[in-house]
Amino acid sequence: MRATDEIGLTTSSTNQGRLTINAQVAGDAFPDGRLNFTGTDASEVLHLDLASTATDDKGVAAVRVALEDHDTGRYVQPNGTMAAAFATLNATLASPNATSTTWTLGVDLPTKGEFAVTAFAFDTVGQQDTSTSGATARYLVYPGDLDPTLSETLFSPTEGTAFTEARIFVSGRAEDDTAMGEVEVAVVNSAGQYMSSSGNFTSTSQSWRSAFLNSPGTPGSNFSYTTPVIPSGAYTVRARAIDAYGQVQAVPRDVHVTVTAPAGNVAPVASFTTSCSQNVCGFDGRASTDENAPTLTYSWNFGNGRTGSGPVPTTTYTTANTFTVTLTVRDEYGLTGTTTGTVTIAEPAGNVAPTPVINQPACTALVCNISGVGVGRPQHRRHLQLPVELR
Repeated sequence: MRATDEIGLTTSSTNQGRLTINAQVAGDAFPDGRLNFTGTDASEVLHLDLASTATDDKGVAAVRVALEDHDTGRYVQPNGTMAAAFATLNATLASPNATSTTWTLGVDLPTKGEFAVTAFAFDTVGQQDTSTSGATARYLVYPGDLDPTLSETLFSPTEGTAFTEARIFVSGRAEDDTAMGEVEVAVVNSAGQYMSSSGNFTSTSQSWRSAFLNSPGTPGSNFSYTTPVIPSGAYTVRARAIDAYGQVQAVPRDVHVTVTAPAGNVAPVASFTTSCSQNVCGFDGRASTDENAPTLTYSWNFGNGRTGSGPVPTTTYTTANTFTVTLTVRDEYGLTGTTTGTVTIAEPAGNVAPTPVINQPACTALVCNISGVGVGRPQHRRHLQLPVELR
């Protein structure tokens, strides 16, 4: 949806309202078109051979494939040119109108680029495949473009390096025949778990961190990366270069290192004070001590089912009781200190139960608004309004 004013100005494409509605023919499922390859691949020629299968409960009438060059935002057109208008190419079906068929499509690309490929199936009543699951792929088509590399002689750390400050420092130089895009670093522990951005190790799925490049977009760039504080142990440091076209170094560089915390580091000591106004309590943990106190992180358990963070949190208690509050402080090297304290919450003198009020309903036809304006004591009035449909 777009609007045009009295002098002819029209809503820009970025601000237009769009709504997609998939209207299914009753009793007829949507078709499902797939691609045999759904990852990222590189091609050294301006040609793609695409193939897969398509299924539908009534019959597959067509498979159409969109090829968008992400470098320019243009689509391959049926006449073999490139244009900004969305377009698809018709694939060849092995068994037209069958409930299951294979399909093929050979495409001569008019230009190099990063092509996003999406397959759409259509059934015999014109319904379009509404899901792109298993039907998308990415092809880096840059004939003659070499893979980026990392300099063997300038890469650091070297095999067997021991880091004694609980962090790993990675640096070096990345090179490409056209332009460098980025360098990624992964750190893997002895259990095969990858380091997250916060320095935790919980998943064996590949996880990469971006290094700093001093000259991105040029054929050669120095890079550097420092991990967060990580636990003592043995690690594999893995690094790979990626050029400006998205081509990834075929074989990442791996080195093995060890990490330990600084000698003499001791656990922090947790301490806090409490200040309450009726049932609202504030806590101050800044009295906690450590060799480097500004790096401490604070984790609170207020004893009422709620938790908090930061040095000076607050919480509200909703029942009268004595609660045990626990503060845990963690230093930059992962050592922790814990302390507890108690908070006693008493019901204020003179507190009485609220008085419910139901005002005269306001009805229109079978719909009535029932208002609870005035619920509670005069100093704590509450407003409750609830629409009710009478049947």
